[in-house]
Amino acid sequence: MSEQREIINLTTGQPVSLTQALDREPENIKELRAQKKARLIRVLDRGVIIDRLHVDLPAHLHGEWFPKDTLAVHEANVLGFHVDTEYATKMPMFDNKDPDGGAVVGDVIFMVCEKETKELIDEIRTENFERVHGKHGRGQREERDFATSTRAVGLPVVDESSSRTARKQELQEALQKAHGSDKPDSHTIIK
Repeated sequence: MSEQREIINLTTGQPVSLTQALDREPENIKELRAQKKARLIRVLDRGVIIDRLHVDLPAHLHGEWFPKDTLAVHEANVLGFHVDTEYATKMPMFDNKDPDGGAVVGDVIFMVCEKETKELIDEIRTENFERVHGKHGRGQREERDFATSTRAVGLPVVDESSSRTARKQELQEALQKAHGSDKPDSHTIIK
């Protein structure tokens, strides 16, 4: 921390040196340390990288970073996305511009579409996933097919995905029944 650095006193709005501010208000030391710690936590958690790639958009738009190759950009165009030349290009981080005027970071380009279009894309992807894998809780298609074929042959189906809570007394009774005695052995009692 540089002692020559000037900071703004929040109560007066006047610039003061860091040393003067810390001498006047020892609570500032804790506040500055907390701010520094929060920034370091974000850097260590790699949250700063995510924040850097974030682009503020109006509520009606959705934006994504796509690979900057002809096939990926064309696929995004077919889905309703277009190269953003308005929002991401205003940010200094994205000054490396595409010949089309879009913002480029490394090998990705920022593209936008209407929120409604993105919601429809997500809905279609969810429907396709559920058609192949089944809805959550119903089991996967492969499990259903196996159960159907197993029943057709006449074998019992074991449902491994079901569970229930067992109480201590129920476990003790099950162990007694398994050992075939009315009185449990000392090693079968659950504590």
